[in-house]
Amino acid sequence: MRRLANGTILYGYDSVPFARSEVPGASVWVAPNSLYSRDDLTVSASNGPYTSVLYVGRLVAEKKVDVLIRGFLLSDLSARGVRLLIVGEGGERARLVALVSELGGDAVVSFLGQVSEVNELRHLYEDAICSVSPGYVGLSLTQSLGFGVPMLVSRDEPHSPELELARIGGVSFFDTDSPKSLAGLFNDLQIQGNAASRQTTNSAVRDTYSAEAMAAGITSALRNTHQELGADGWPTNQ
Repeated sequence: MRRLANGTILYGYDSVPFARSEVPGASVWVAPNSLYSRDDLTVSASNGPYTSVLYVGRLVAEKKVDVLIRGFLLSDLSARGVRLLIVGEGGERARLVALVSELGGDAVVSFLGQVSEVNELRHLYEDAICSVSPGYVGLSLTQSLGFGVPMLVSRDEPHSPELELARIGGVSFFDTDSPKSLAGLFNDLQIQGNAASRQTTNSAVRDTYSAEAMAAGITSALRNTHQELGADGWPTNQ
């Protein structure tokens, strides 16, 4: 099908080198799966102290939120004044609430339900020392890094293509299904942050994974105009 077409619109940048080698000479464009416009992606100038660890996503078994809860409660973060905030809904919520109570974490773990309004989410991220993906990662990585917040990610999962954003920094990996490994990363975190570092991460996502970047890839393909992508497939300014 690709050989019959004038070119291909790809979902992510890391696919570009393979697509170019598979059908030499054919045009490729990238329309990265994005959530927010550039203007929505802003970062607080605060250097902390940050007071929360954040999970944003569905409460379903494959997201492994129980690993996050166990890892957080094994760590020393709550003793340093940090809370775990869980944003989202799903069939696992009742079980996860019961797990928190069983482990004695009711005072430091909160379930906030569904939050979808961008300004509310931005406020939550501004206070977060990091976010976590205890199962496979997808758009939540785009969201977290877009607000400048680093993310801890389970290493061996069937991650979505958005994982390619790890190349810009701000991502640390822990052993899959290991609360102990996750707790070790938590214990190494500094509550005082670096607003300049968060701004750098935010800027990279604004350039590559904003709604404008997604629209530009589609527009370039429809107009059959050139998109400036380097040998590695990423925009040449990255």
